[in-house]
Amino acid sequence: MIKGVNKRIVEVSFPESVYFEKAVVFLRAEGLPRPDSSLEDEARAQIISLENGISPAPLSPAKIKARIAAGRIINWLFKLSVIICGAAALILLFE
Repeated sequence: MIKGVNKRIVEVSFPESVYFEKAVVFLRAEGLPRPDSSLEDEARAQIISLENGISPAPLSPAKIKARIAAGRIINWLFKLSVIICGAAALILLFE
């Protein structure tokens, strides 16, 4: 809830952002009067710097399942290659 009537608000949209859709910035009443476009540019720059400080998003459950499945396939292929190498070694020993 906004108290008072002298609040200035700048709303900035971020369609290209991964984290933010829209930011609402409340300006101080005693701030320097500037054109609205420069205030919006400064608000956008501040939000972009905030976004750059955020760590990457965690993996989605679908990607986690895909990595687990890939790990199981690689494990199975490794076991198969060990069996094939062992069989080849036994064949060479008994020739």
